[in-house]
Amino acid sequence: MPDCPLETYLTDDLTQTVNYGDVYDLIATMATAKNETKLIETLAARMIQTIHRQFPNEIELVTVRIKKHNLPIAGILDSAEIELEG
Repeated sequence: MPDCPLETYLTDDLTQTVNYGDVYDLIATMATAKNETKLIETLAARMIQTIHRQFPNEIELVTVRIKKHNLPIAGILDSAEIELEG
């Protein structure tokens, strides 16, 4: 979830904010890419870095939450989840 300055939201002007569809496309591409990322923490950090690079002046803070199902460990866990801000 990207965070813009409060003034941006108060203008109610779509041209002054970030299109969530663009952010989604960027993140979906990263999340589904065939790569060697082993940790969901690493993926979250890379997503934050990429969003800041793509929208350097529009976004002040990014929060990424990733939930991984079907863990490769035995036990009673259904999933693992992390949240990272940057």
